[in-house]
Order: sequence, then structure tokens, then C-alpha cells
Amino acid sequence: MAPLRVLAVDDSPVIARLLQIALGGIAEVTTCSKAAAAREMGTSAEWDLAIVDLSMPHISGLELAETWRSAGASYPVVILSGYDAPGTMPPGVSAWMTKPFSPAELRSLVERLTGRASDSASALPDGSTAG
Repeated sequence: MAPLRVLAVDDSPVIARLLQIALGGIAEVTTCSKAAAAREMGTSAEWDLAIVDLSMPHISGLELAETWRSAGASYPVVILSGYDAPGTMPPGVSAWMTKPFSPAELRSLVERLTGRASDSASALPDGSTAG
């Protein structure tokens, strides 16, 4: 099976690298740290999933998700945040993962959202909510 194509948008190089490591073996993770580039990248390529930091300079992850949806993107979008998930998922958001998170939790969530779940991934990991 071909690796998943994942777009990871975070202004922290440490988090971006952690995402690449956590999803190694199941995904090719393309990272982006700039708002303008992220807007374009999210609509100019075929992604299986995007992982976006909630709080970044110049744009929020929620604004990016809405921008991509408005442009016709249909892939799942996961918000990474130090804040708990809201009671209702914001428009364009498929799931919310609270930092800190374990690589296993992230991997399980990505597998579930993309339909690549293994038999052992029957439920979403603690601390995340699918919408």
C-alpha cells in the first residue's frame, strides 16, 4: 500500500519533525511553517490528511481548514492544540488532538481518519475527538 500523503502545518520545527517521525512508515509528511504557503499547498495538491497547529502567526489552523474546504478540499483536517477540543467540531475540522500527544495516539488517529486502521485501532485515542 502506498504511503499516505500528509500535510503538516506548524510554526514549530520541533513539532513538524515530531509529526514526521511519528508517522514514519505510514506517511510521507510534507511540512510547512508559513501561512501563505500553507494556504496554497492545501489546495494545490492531493492530500490524504492535513495536521494543523491551532495557533500560528498570521493565521489560525481553523482559518486554514475553512480556506481549504471553501476551495473544495475534502481530506480530513486534524487540529493540534494545547487547548481541549470544543464541544462541537469547528467547520472543516475532522478531529482535534491535544498537545502533548503520544506518537502512537497520533498514528492511530491518522489511520482511523484515512481508513487505514489496523485491527487494533478500533477506537479513537484518548484526548482526541472525531467529528
